[in-house]
Amino acid sequence: MGATTDSQLYWAALGSVPAIARHLVALGAGSLPPADIWSRLIRGSSRSAGLNPEISRRLSDAARTVDLEGLRSSLDLPGLQVVGWDDPRYPPRLREAEPPVPALYALGDPALLQRPSVAVVGTRKASGYGLAVAEDLARALGEAGLTVISGLAKGIDSAAHTGAVGTRGGTVAVLGCGVDRCYPASGRSLYRRIRQNDLLVAERPPGSEPLKWHFPARNRIIAALGQALVLVEAGERSGATITVDMAIDLGREVYCVPGSIFSPSSRGPHRLIKEGARLLESAAEILDELGLERPAAAEKPTGGLSLAEGVTLGAVGWYPTDLDEVIVASGLAGGEAVGCLALLEIKGYVRMEGSRSYLRIQ
Repeated sequence: MGATTDSQLYWAALGSVPAIARHLVALGAGSLPPADIWSRLIRGSSRSAGLNPEISRRLSDAARTVDLEGLRSSLDLPGLQVVGWDDPRYPPRLREAEPPVPALYALGDPALLQRPSVAVVGTRKASGYGLAVAEDLARALGEAGLTVISGLAKGIDSAAHTGAVGTRGGTVAVLGCGVDRCYPASGRSLYRRIRQNDLLVAERPPGSEPLKWHFPARNRIIAALGQALVLVEAGERSGATITVDMAIDLGREVYCVPGSIFSPSSRGPHRLIKEGARLLESAAEILDELGLERPAAAEKPTGGLSLAEGVTLGAVGWYPTDLDEVIVASGLAGGEAVGCLALLEIKGYVRMEGSRSYLRIQ
């Protein structure tokens, strides 16, 4: 970024200590410049904001631990932008997060924070079905102009980013560490694509480690940024379902993708559907709800398959289907069915799951 302004520095400082962020509105965010709020804290005069003496003292002690010059140096990162509470680029929906987020650190295009958006979350231990649904759904939402918000975790998060990155709506990855760090390391290629095409954000300054307690805090940002939230596969009580609870508390519409009754990862979505969440079968349902135009349907190849390939494709489900099931349902000899599956995988119709199962993806 260019030279860090004093306003950006003080918003960053206010956000660097969670104890301060929790009292941000009471301290004058929205009515006072951040430098004035910081001065109040350092002087220990925040009692004038209605805080009791003990809280005022603790906040003052917390503020004194912040190395402003060290923080300013950490912001000297190529491409980094600090989007403070009073910045016109700060997303209005994020002001609803609790506790508040004084500043976001951004790498990429902060304009994505102002666009209509939907959060997509789910388990790290996703099935092939869940990965395919998350990627296809996010791609359709992105092509329609919705920005897809998620957390760059393994599984459903990464599949959602993969589907949406580079589309008309794009994607925003909310990190539980500094934006200069890729976590998990296995997602480095996706991290680079998002940084180049769309947006990475975090509330922790550059250099921050991916500590365990950062991720629940990260989830409240995901819940707040989306106008709606989609859950694709999750255990009955998990980080993803906690994000759903946060979204419900914020008044967001929650959609759940149903799954197999035999899968533990279906328990979270199915419980929420029973409790009143919307059952989701296609991106069109979200677009209609938000009053957005559906994109023209992409043309998918319908020809080019031999009769045997077409029969084999019809025997593969939208869930992992065992090879023996495919052979029986297709009526083909084992060797012929295996050959057709190999060709269908090359042509992008199916994906191999494990050593003996196949999943239909178009």
